[in-house]
Amino acid sequence: MTGLKSVWTLRRARFWPKAAGRIVRARLSKYEDADGDIYGYTLEYVYQVDGHGYTGTEIFPGSSRTRHSRMNEYAGRFPEDAGVTVHYDPANPAFCLLETHPWILSNVCLVIAGGFCSFLGIAMLVAVPLWNSVSPCGCDSSGDRVARACWRI
Repeated sequence: MTGLKSVWTLRRARFWPKAAGRIVRARLSKYEDADGDIYGYTLEYVYQVDGHGYTGTEIFPGSSRTRHSRMNEYAGRFPEDAGVTVHYDPANPAFCLLETHPWILSNVCLVIAGGFCSFLGIAMLVAVPLWNSVSPCGCDSSGDRVARACWRI
C-alpha cells in the first residue's frame, strides 16, 4: 500500500506550488546488514509559505534510506547551506518534497508492476493444476474419449 500512496503523492506533487528553501543540515551515512549496504542521506531544509516557516526532511516519499547508491548523488546535489526548490502541499504546507521527477514515479510503478506479476505467476502455479484436473468436453477422468473430441492443456 505504501507504494501506491507514494505514486499518488508524486502525481499530485508535480502540480504543487513551489517555495525557495535552504538546506540547514545534511549527512550521508552508510550501514551494512546481511543483505548488503544501506545508504542514508539525512537532510533538513527550511522554507516559508505566506510568512510561516516550515521544515522538511524528504527528497521524495521514502527517500531517507535505501540500498541504492543514488544517495551519493544526493549528497552532491543537496549539500548543507545550498538553496533548494521545495514543492509543498497547498492544503498542508508542512508536507513537502524536493523532487517530483518522473524517474521516481517510474521506479515506484516498476515495483508495483513486479509485485502484480509475481501475484499472477503464483496464481498461475495454483490455477493450472486445478484447470488440468477438470474433465473437459466429455472426457472421463482417465482422458478417454466419451462421445466427443477431448482436449488437454
